[in-house]
Amino acid sequence: MCISRAARSFDGWEEGMIWSCLQGYMGKLTADNSDAPESAMADVGDICFWLSYRQKREQKLKELEKRGLI
Repeated sequence: MCISRAARSFDGWEEGMIWSCLQGYMGKLTADNSDAPESAMADVGDICFWLSYRQKREQKLKELEKRGLI
């Protein structure tokens, strides 16, 4: 995955843990699409930071609700 593309998604976030993950010092970064990420997760140990554009997030929430997971 191209970290620089996902990093742009986290622009404006002032979280040291996110930037440590993006810089490769700790944790891992996961995105839904390596070429044009619309949602991403920075996984740093016990803490995960989720980023998703509103429309995609609402769609995922509806899917989870339909499956009875929320």
